[in-house]
This record gives sequence, structure tokens and C-alpha cells, in this order.
Amino acid sequence: MSRNRTLLWQLLFLLLTVGPLASARSAPPINGRIDHIESIRVLRVWGTPQEMGFAHGFLLADDIAAYVNESGSTFFAGDPKKYSHAVAEAAKAFEFPNDARAELVGILDGIKAAKGALPQLTFVGRPLQLDDLILTNAMDAMRAFGCSGFTVWGEAAGPAGLITGRNFDFGLVSRKGMVGQILVRLPTGRHAVASVAPPGYIGSFTGINDAGVCAFMHDGDGPRLSSPAGRYAPLALTLTGLLESTDATQALTLAEKQLKAITPYPFSYMVRIVAPRAADDKSPPARVYRVDANGLSENRAEGAICLTTNHYLPASNANGSGSSATRYRKLTDLVTSPVSDEAAWKALRAVAVDQLENVTLHSVVVYPQARLLEIAFATIGDKLVPAPNNPPIAITFDRLFAK
Repeated sequence: MSRNRTLLWQLLFLLLTVGPLASARSAPPINGRIDHIESIRVLRVWGTPQEMGFAHGFLLADDIAAYVNESGSTFFAGDPKKYSHAVAEAAKAFEFPNDARAELVGILDGIKAAKGALPQLTFVGRPLQLDDLILTNAMDAMRAFGCSGFTVWGEAAGPAGLITGRNFDFGLVSRKGMVGQILVRLPTGRHAVASVAPPGYIGSFTGINDAGVCAFMHDGDGPRLSSPAGRYAPLALTLTGLLESTDATQALTLAEKQLKAITPYPFSYMVRIVAPRAADDKSPPARVYRVDANGLSENRAEGAICLTTNHYLPASNANGSGSSATRYRKLTDLVTSPVSDEAAWKALRAVAVDQLENVTLHSVVVYPQARLLEIAFATIGDKLVPAPNNPPIAITFDRLFAK
């Protein structure tokens, strides 16, 4: 064999062995996977914020691009100039926590790695960029969430000891991304958090951690800032940070501290935090905090039943008019002691909404002490069926938070 031919075979050997190994070493790991629990898609990601974001973006690249494209077009009536203005304003108005921003950067990197290039936003006419993900994750600034919910405990909850439920009411801004998915994030050294959220979204408007702490956002009717000044942390991202950082014993105290730190808030929301209590602890396991332009206050629960729709209490305000008061009165009639699983879902069905511009997209009933979640999603087709009108799927916490 000639010397040149020998060198050629040596080069080929290097390309077939060393080359692939070098590529494998340089490729970022995919710290995530997609599972299915019956009809529900569960995206699991773990590691650092950057690693979780990269896996999120890599595994859901097409869906994230479709959701940003569809929701952005819907929110801004297909007007690219209005959308671009909102993107620029959101970048100035919102101060994302460092970990959250790193996770969004990771999502963008993961999308690029999966697709080879960043996908186009068709209605804007340019590639997806980080500021698009920032605007998407400031969703609570773009439109109010409707929502109805309840928490019962002690004898009112029967053998379960603690039951909490909620309807999430929102406009169908994207048929692609608003139903059928749970994101489970398992950050290194912190609590695992499951949130019901569209692709590319890391905030928690419906969130649960592995200690059984629940966080639910409800729109409020308190004062808003007509001209917001300064930079604000998106409320849903604050709740993700809370759920990552707390066990059940500290949840209510830490929630008050963290929510106070982001107020006065330019928008009006109520945040219902639910945390399991030790058997000998008789204090309420749920509080409804109010954040708005005036700061932080509270809708106080009466007895062992806490009801929440979208208006501020005292209870006398519940006798007013409008959808929020109507739903509140229905819950008052239906959430009575003791509450069974059947009664919980009956109450959620009674306050569901079924219009495309405002539909109950998902419903959950959580049994934190039993470590069990029941969840239902709306179905969107020839006929719109609100979430609680569909059969719920039961998921144990062990299955939900499995890595």
C-alpha cells in the first residue's frame, strides 16, 4: 500500500472516530423530555436555569414559535407595528429576575440548536428574538385573567383535610398552545414546580410545587397605575420563584414578603396561596393577597372556606353586580361543608365560561395533603367545551414530579 493511501485511511479513521466524539463532547446536554399522561403532554426539564431553558426550547421549538406568532398576532390584531412597539416597551418596563432571564436565553438557544436558525415570526416579518420571549412572559401585563376558585380545609374538606380548586379563564389567543400541557421544572437544589402554561412560558398563573404549595393568579378590581413608572417583575414569574424556594411551613410568610417587594404593582391581581398544614396547626392554610397600585393587602377568608373570583372583599362587595359577583354567589351556594370531589367539580362547572374571547381553558382540583392533582382542559373544535365540563385526569404528585 502506498504511503499516500496509508495517510488517506488514517484520515478517514480519524473522521469516523475522533470527529463524532468531539461533536458529542461539544453538544449541550438536553436536560429534559416529553411525557404523556393520558391526553396531557408533560414537558420535564431539570438543572440550571440555562439548562432547563435550553431543553424547553429544543424540545418545543416549533410549538414555541407558533405560540408566540399566534398569540402576538391575536393580542395586537395582526398589526406588526403595535406588536413591535409593545416588545420595545416590555423590554423597558419589566425587570426579569436573573434566573428567569437566563432561562429565556436558554429557550432561545435551544430553539436555534433544534432548528439550525431562529424561526420567523410571520406576522412581524423577522426572526424570533429574546425580546419576543420577554413580552410573552409578561402575559399578565397584556390581558387580565378571569378565574374562579375556592379553598376549604378542616371539617369542610372532609377526609381530604384540604381541597383547593380553580378555573382559569382567558381568551383563546392561540389554538396551538393554550390547552393540554403541563410544564414541570426541576431546578437544581430547589423545589420542583409544575405549572399549567403554554410553550415558552415559565411563569406560574396556576402552579404547584412538590411540597404541595399552590399559587393561583386571579384578576382584581383594585386601582391600576395609569402611567407605570420604573421596572417591574412580572407577577407570574415572582410566583415561580416563590414555589421554587418554599416548603409548606414557610409559604404564606414568604409569599407576603415577596409580593410586598414587587408592589406597588401597575396592575390589579389577587394571588391565592395554599399550603398544607401540620395536624396540630389550626391556622388557615390559604390566604388571598391583593397586589395593585396601592401596594399589598388581603382578601381575608371567613371560617374554613375561602372563595375567590375577581373582586376585592369585604364580603359586602360580593352582593354587587357583574360576572365576578355572580360567580362568587354561585360558589357561595355550592361550596358548602363538607366538600366532596364531586361537589368540587360541580362548583367549577357552575362558574365556567364558554366564549372564545373568555373561556375556561383549564380547571384543577388539588388535594395537597393527599398529594393528588385532578386536571381538565377545554376542548377546541367544532364545539367549544369548557375545561370542567370534560372528565378530569388524576395525577399523583409522585408521578407528576418524577424526573
